[in-house]
Amino acid sequence: MPRSRPPADDPRPTARARRPMPPRSHAAGLALLALALCSPARAADYAFALAGEVWPDDHVPGHGIALAAVDFEPWVAEGRPSIVLNTDTLRLGLSEMRLGERWRLGVGLAGEYGIAGLLTDYYVEGEAVPDRGFLASYAEAEVRVKRLFDGGAWSELAVTGRRWFFDRADNTADDLVLPPEAWVLMPRLHLGWWGLADDAGWRARHRLFPRLRGFAAGVDLGVDLRSDSSAWGGLGAGDGRADRNDPMAVIPIARQWLRAGLPLGGRLRVEVEQQAGFGVGEDDLTRARVGGANPYVVQVPGAPWAAWLADRFVAGRLALPVRAFADVEIAPTAAAVWLRDPQREGGDAMGLVWGAGATVDARFGRWQVDLRGGVSPSLADDLAWSAYLGVGWGTGG
Repeated sequence: MPRSRPPADDPRPTARARRPMPPRSHAAGLALLALALCSPARAADYAFALAGEVWPDDHVPGHGIALAAVDFEPWVAEGRPSIVLNTDTLRLGLSEMRLGERWRLGVGLAGEYGIAGLLTDYYVEGEAVPDRGFLASYAEAEVRVKRLFDGGAWSELAVTGRRWFFDRADNTADDLVLPPEAWVLMPRLHLGWWGLADDAGWRARHRLFPRLRGFAAGVDLGVDLRSDSSAWGGLGAGDGRADRNDPMAVIPIARQWLRAGLPLGGRLRVEVEQQAGFGVGEDDLTRARVGGANPYVVQVPGAPWAAWLADRFVAGRLALPVRAFADVEIAPTAAAVWLRDPQREGGDAMGLVWGAGATVDARFGRWQVDLRGGVSPSLADDLAWSAYLGVGWGTGG
C-alpha cells in the first residue's frame, strides 16, 4: 500500500517521489542529479534502487523502478533540499523547514513524463486492452504546512497545482477521446497519529518497504478543482461497455489508512495494513491504483501493476514476517480489496479481488534486496502469478 510519512520532527523530506513507471530516463533530471553528486561536501545522503515486476503474459507489460536521490544537509530554517529522479519523474524539494517549535513548511516542484498514473495500461476483467492506453504527463508545484501535536498526532495542509498533458501511444485507438489538458488545484488535509517505531525503511529512500512495529492511522480529505472536466475515454467505441470517465469539475476525495505491527516473539511479528477510499465524480486520473506487489499501489499479490482503478474501496493486507537469519525477514502474506466496478463496466457493482504470496526483505549493511511473489485468482480465466525483485543501496540508513 502507499505509505504515509512519520509526523515526528524528521529532517528528511516528508514526501517521496514514488510512482509506478517503466524504466526510462529523463535528461534534465540526470543532469541535475549528476550536478548534485559532484558536490559531496554539501550532500548528506544518497540512495539508488532498481526494481522490476513481471507477469507471465505477453500482453501485460512488465514495469520497473529506477531511483536515484540525494538529500542535502539542512539549509533554510533547517529544511533539507532534495533531488529525486524516480524513473521518469523528477522532484525537487525543500522539506521540514521549521516555523517555530510546532510548525513545519515544505515546498516542491515535480514533473512526470509519459506514464503518469500508469495510464499507458488498461485492463478489463484482468485482461490487457492496449488500444485504451495513452501517454500522460504533468508538471506541478506544491506547498505543505504541518502542525505537530503532543502524543504523536499531526495535521498537514498540502496544496498542489498541476497541469496535465496527454498524447497517443503507438497502440492507442483512433477513436479514443483523450482527457482534456486541464489545470488542477488539489488541496489536501492530512490528519493522523503516529506510533510506529523507527525503522530504516522510514529513513532511507532505497528501502521501499518499512518493517512495522507499533501503530499509526490517518485520514486524508481533499478536492480536485479542474479547469476542464470533459468526458473522455472510449466514447462511442461500440465495445458494449459504459465509459467510467465523466468527471465532475469539483471532485471530493476521502482516504483512510492504518498500519500496525506486533511482535509475537524474538523472531516473529504480525503486520496489518488497511486502507479505504471514497470519491465522488472521479475518473481514472484520480482513482486509486490496485494490484501488484510494489510500494505504489494498494497491493494484491499476483495481479498486474494497477490492474484495477478504484474510487470506492476497502483493502487489507496481512503478513507474518519471521527473521530467518542475520537481518533477513521472510513473510507469508495475503491481501484483499473490496472495490467498486472491478470489471470496468461503468456501474456501481462491488466485487472482491485478492491474492496471496510471500516476501523476502534482506538488509546487508547499506544494501537492500526485496523479493516478492504471489498468485491471484481474481483475473480473467487463469490463476495469475507475479514476481518482484528490487535491489538498492544508500547512505541514509
